[in-house]
Amino acid sequence: MPGVTFLPLSSAAPTARHLLILRNMVAAPGFAEVIQRVPVGSGAAHTAEVMGAYYPKAGYCGLDVLAGSGPEACLGS
Repeated sequence: MPGVTFLPLSSAAPTARHLLILRNMVAAPGFAEVIQRVPVGSGAAHTAEVMGAYYPKAGYCGLDVLAGSGPEACLGS
């Protein structure tokens, strides 16, 4: 499914809370959407504005919702 990456969760404890740690790498000097260009203390909205399409989004939903309504339906509000 385009725009989606599946991460395996624990099959031994499927209802347990899971922690996702995202690592940002240092980008090439000309890359404008890099996290390092976001001023310290910026909120999520400004961070998303600076990072554009590279701003990470995470969501959780069942395959039926994903297949029926697409990735945006899994992000919630």
